Amino acid sequence: MNIPFKKIAVCHGPTCGPNGAKKLKQILEETYADNGIEITTRECCGKCSNHNSIVVDDTMTVSNLDEESIKKFIADPDAMIEGAKKEEGELSKKIDELLSSEDFTLS
Repeated sequence: MNIPFKKIAVCHGPTCGPNGAKKLKQILEETYADNGIEITTRECCGKCSNHNSIVVDDTMTVSNLDEESIKKFIADPDAMIEGAKKEEGELSKKIDELLSSEDFTLS
């Protein structure tokens, strides 16, 4: 198994915690128990509208996870991480466009 990371922190914030975070952590622990991957929990990672989320190596957040999608992450973590990077890039672009528009003002 090619594992491109060393640590996964499962968000247990106010949205993720009650929506299956404990089960996701259990699946990750069972999968990576013998691979030296550190599985931890963390408080809110700020992706509440995209529950459930994990933070990979303290740098990349992968969201919208459930039991089925966490298994896809385990099977092909590179694809899920690349998808998360693409989503963050698109969001950053939208924010930049909004901030540079003539309609944007701070009150």
